Amino acid sequence: MPFNKRNEKQLFNLDGVPLENNFKKLLANIPYHLHIQDEHYYHSLLLTWLQLLGFYIKAEDNTNKGRIDAVLTEKNTVIIAEFKYSKLKEIKDNEWIPVKTPQQLLKEAKDQIHKKEYYQKYHGKKIILLQAAFATKDVKTHLELLDSY
Repeated sequence: MPFNKRNEKQLFNLDGVPLENNFKKLLANIPYHLHIQDEHYYHSLLLTWLQLLGFYIKAEDNTNKGRIDAVLTEKNTVIIAEFKYSKLKEIKDNEWIPVKTPQQLLKEAKDQIHKKEYYQKYHGKKIILLQAAFATKDVKTHLELLDSY
């Protein structure tokens, strides 16, 4: 799961596939009994992993309308990240499924970024929006350039 300058370039050029695939590999290497079904768990794992990769990250960045889960910075580029996790419901004896799909979670994350205008404080920079969705061990990400606001 090495992350190098090529992967960093892909991320800043809006190719989230390496990020998504590497995070899935990370989760796959954590024994099942150590997984915690809570958004904070996945949030912490992702933040720690990105910091170990060398990104400068400001976690829980407060704005006048809310709190951004994470902001990654690189020169004149800012990545505003919002993470969402689906709670689980039991359908049979000890068989659990996510309440929401990753696609629903990605939409919620994007809607929150826009509703709370998290990007306002970074006006004048290239702004990339990153949404990450966790539905048990299913991980989906979406990257997009914020054209204007």
